[in-house]
Amino acid sequence: MGLIDGLVKFSWKKNSEKWIKGAAVGIVAALSPLAAKHLGFELTSEQQLALTAGVVAGITGLSNILKHTFPKQFGWL
Repeated sequence: MGLIDGLVKFSWKKNSEKWIKGAAVGIVAALSPLAAKHLGFELTSEQQLALTAGVVAGITGLSNILKHTFPKQFGWL
């Protein structure tokens, strides 16, 4: 598919929903080190990055599992 075909077929509604979901996952992941600190865990910068990446992977994986296992209830994910 060329650039022009991609622009013609671009759907703002479909892509904006993906952007909003991605932003929400990013915000939750970015706040996870702060939540860990609030709970009393002292994390190094590398551990904070690993926690953030793990939260993103966990949310994405869980949403995929739910979406494909229970499509009627979680098809919106």
